[in-house]
Amino acid sequence: SGKVFVQVKNKVGTDYNDIEGVKQLIKRANDENAAIKILISTADKFTQECKDLANRNNILLIDGNGFLKLVFKYVD
Repeated sequence: SGKVFVQVKNKVGTDYNDIEGVKQLIKRANDENAAIKILISTADKFTQECKDLANRNNILLIDGNGFLKLVFKYVD
């Protein structure tokens, strides 16, 4: 479909409510299976429940360290 859906959360440590971000992406993307879905969180890590649901729904998870690596890679 050429669409990209991104959910960004500003969290610290482990976000024990991170699965809500995944659920929001699933709801927003609805039936657009070809869409790219990304959840970015400044938290240190995602819960296993969040990882499992994201994996089943083809959602890319990027934690705080992963996000910083991307920023530094593309910022000169």
